[in-house]
Amino acid sequence: MRNIEVRRDGATVNLTTNELLILSNALNEILNGIAVTEFETRLGAARVDVTTLLENLIQTIEKVAET
Repeated sequence: MRNIEVRRDGATVNLTTNELLILSNALNEILNGIAVTEFETRLGAARVDVTTLLENLIQTIEKVAET
């Protein structure tokens, strides 16, 4: 992972395909593979936001695979 730009409201980073897959797999396990009690408290995000992030990662991985 390499930072490209850091701003007050977020950051832009470059991730390898393998890093994208690691993040995608980890989020998928958190959402679907294990029971996380107090999900929002432990993750600091609502389940719907984590689901959206996972969907965005999957779309990005698919785009990378197309190139």
